[in-house]
Amino acid sequence: MPELRKDPVTGQWVIIRTERPHRPEDFRPPAPPPPTPAPCALCEGHEQATPPELLAYRAGGDGRANGPGWRVRVVPNKFPTLRVEGELERRGHGLYDLMNGVGAHELVVESPRHDDTLRDLPLAALEDVAHAFQERIIDLRRDTRFRSVVVFKPSRHLPDAVAAEMDQNLKPLVPRKGLAALSRSAVLAAAAIENLLSGVPAGLPNLSDGACALLVGTAFGHVESKKEFHRSARTEGTRLVSPIVFPNTIINSLAGHAAILFKITGPNSTVTSGRRSGLEAVLRAITLLDAGRASRAIVVGCEEVSPTLLRALGGRGGPAGEAAAAMLLEPGECVTPEGAGSAAGRILGGAERSSVRRGLRRAAAEAAAEALAESGLSGGDLGCILYSGSGGREELRPAESALEGLAPGAVPRIDLGGILGDAWGAGGAAAVVLATAAFAKRGLKPPAMVVCADPEGATCILVGG
Repeated sequence: MPELRKDPVTGQWVIIRTERPHRPEDFRPPAPPPPTPAPCALCEGHEQATPPELLAYRAGGDGRANGPGWRVRVVPNKFPTLRVEGELERRGHGLYDLMNGVGAHELVVESPRHDDTLRDLPLAALEDVAHAFQERIIDLRRDTRFRSVVVFKPSRHLPDAVAAEMDQNLKPLVPRKGLAALSRSAVLAAAAIENLLSGVPAGLPNLSDGACALLVGTAFGHVESKKEFHRSARTEGTRLVSPIVFPNTIINSLAGHAAILFKITGPNSTVTSGRRSGLEAVLRAITLLDAGRASRAIVVGCEEVSPTLLRALGGRGGPAGEAAAAMLLEPGECVTPEGAGSAAGRILGGAERSSVRRGLRRAAAEAAAEALAESGLSGGDLGCILYSGSGGREELRPAESALEGLAPGAVPRIDLGGILGDAWGAGGAAAVVLATAAFAKRGLKPPAMVVCADPEGATCILVGG
């Protein structure tokens, strides 16, 4: 039986596979084998070589289980790191805590052909993969023994050039103290910023000149780290609480950690305003630029899937989503979205309104009207309306109703929360990044309005090419 052992210094749990302790080949990978077209045990037609499937998508839902004809298939790992059988049985061993390695280890086979990669698959196939992740996560959450679900994609036998590029891209994210003590949200924010900066030309202005601001929008951010810190202090005593974890409990920990990692010396702030946090961070960045307090700003929206997020959803709306998105704002409200490499759009206007003493419908209508007035546009000029981070139909309906009189019915309305999952504070920033990326990659011209509404109010931002 595998074991879960707690590191008393960092407070992190580590999986130890006691039945397979000697694995020197893990540290000295062999030379990459030549690619072969021959099918493997995971390819279509070799279903009997794997354990019985847990989930499979077949054309029209037809076809027998554990047979060919599938598009995506999920099976248990034949050599699992964690095992479903048994109970946790947490216990102490001197200074150390340990418990049985109870969990699930599953394989998501993304294509019937083993030489396909995600970048090769059509959009419909990618949707199948995402839905398979969603279905299995929802099913695993029903097991009360499980506390978290981690989706990862192993990549072995990489060509030397690819491995060198990956190593180079990771160097800015691995300073002397590393990322081990950071919260999940802080790591997501750092990964989004690294992805943004790696695609920007070398002419990017110095981040350490004090003129670059950093705004991070998140609804919950550091809440889980703070809860774990206080839980450990109560149950184990303050003497055994790791001082390495304490910085994660600070309100501005997300922006502070990212500023330290990337040597951003200008103003930094973590914006927490519920589902509207990502869009609010964009508006705060524009305010700093207009006031001359910064000449450019990096804006990040990030949210981790956590028990706090799941409780906040309360079964409403779509599934919980985990996301991080980053963009660079420069004078003229020019936006460089993550992955674009150069300015791809502009913030044409934006506004926020509280629902206090005016109601959510009126708040959404006023915010949208002000954003349109600031841009000099009318509702008929819009190419689409993106609703981000809605808490189900009961919260989305007032915003939809408010915009009916501002934009013709022919303007497409898209609920990103229902497609990507409800990522709360990250949703608004992700919508702005997606909209500006669409202007760059698909040549879209009409502006898009990003709308985020929750019981506290509404925020609207216009994005144009």
